[in-house]
Amino acid sequence: MAKKGENVWTEADDEASLSQGIFDSYQKYNFRYSQMAPLDMYTEKNTGTNLPAQIEIYQKRWRV
Repeated sequence: MAKKGENVWTEADDEASLSQGIFDSYQKYNFRYSQMAPLDMYTEKNTGTNLPAQIEIYQKRWRV
C-alpha cells in the first residue's frame, strides 16, 4: 500500500515500476515465493515470481 500527495505527479506507470521492483527483489535476495495462481477449481501453482502483486496507491488529501 502506498500513499501519495494529491499534488505529486509521476510520469511513469507506478504499478509497473513497483511490480518490477518486487520481481527484482525476489530474484536478487532469494526471498520465499508465496503467490499462488489457480490452475483450475481445485489446484494451484506457485508463480515463482511473487507476482501479480496487490498494489494499492491512495491519494493523500490534505486538510486545511
